[in-house]
Amino acid sequence: MKEAEDNVVIWIARNQGFSDVDKLAFDKLGKVLGSLSCDSADQSEVPLWEDMVLYQQNRIEQSYIPDLRASFKAYDAVCIRNDSSTTENSSVSDAAVSVLRTLLFDRDSNGMSTLEKHTRLIIASYNLRRTRNIEEVLYGSPSATSKSKSLWWNVCALARIRVAFQNFKDIALTLPSFEQVTIILVPYPLAPANPFQRPLNLKQTFGILQLDLGPATTKAILGLSRTVAVIEREFAERQKQKLNVHAEVQMLRSLSINESSTPGLFSYLGCSKLSCFMCNCFIQSYGRFTTRGCHGRLFKPWTVPSVDRLLPGQADRTAKALIVVQKEVEKKLKASVEGHIRHERTSVMEEAVF
Repeated sequence: MKEAEDNVVIWIARNQGFSDVDKLAFDKLGKVLGSLSCDSADQSEVPLWEDMVLYQQNRIEQSYIPDLRASFKAYDAVCIRNDSSTTENSSVSDAAVSVLRTLLFDRDSNGMSTLEKHTRLIIASYNLRRTRNIEEVLYGSPSATSKSKSLWWNVCALARIRVAFQNFKDIALTLPSFEQVTIILVPYPLAPANPFQRPLNLKQTFGILQLDLGPATTKAILGLSRTVAVIEREFAERQKQKLNVHAEVQMLRSLSINESSTPGLFSYLGCSKLSCFMCNCFIQSYGRFTTRGCHGRLFKPWTVPSVDRLLPGQADRTAKALIVVQKEVEKKLKASVEGHIRHERTSVMEEAVF
């Protein structure tokens, strides 16, 4: 984001890029935010909220609602099977959960519009998300299970729409610069269609990690039920996957290309989720920007786009950052493999002793 006295420019990137329809929606969002900043909140917040819900309509219907229903069913099945009646579990059945459950599974809309139904679902999820004891039971307590955590994640996913609305509203009403809002959607850069080198096979990958693709390693990592030949074929198929350019990388590249026209930027990339391991390493190594943090997981396939439009200094900086990413990924993979091998050896020793 770049802020001046009476205007603000916001750049947005998304993993899958944007369509022409997205551009129209975000142009409208910029105007609504400007109206919210200039006019009274009561008059402008309703259009802002309705626009945000309508924009997410397909995702709500195709992803959020099915995922939330599935996680509720899985969680309920575990509760019934365990016949849970503890104070903690009974606290989950309070009014907030009942409201969300009823809205989610009630097929009779009673004449409600899709917008109204989605609004009620989102607000019910948002109210749940803000309830500390619910979060503790489903996610934070020792009794929390994978099913309860999945339910909590999906509640929070739907609630994010209301969280985003509240953040937009609060910022627009606080900062005078939001009188004029320009939103720039970062164009998705195409990943290289034909990589300069052929993808590594399994043996070459283990060689880089300085690990022997022998019986001890394969047993520890692959298990007894799968042969090396099968894993090699599966690995080769995975190496054919389409490469992805994550939103953080898109943003960093776009801002670097337009560096001369984007002075005074905030040195922070606001991400809806924690960054993956590679993005986090790349951003830290490149410098200039920070993010909210890293979840530590490796995502394959991951890449950076062409650097042909970067200035020589920026291209060198990108190359050095990529070398750091490669080294850190090697260290992480090697540590993971060696951990499996140590565990396998320890198990064998315990069997021999006892």
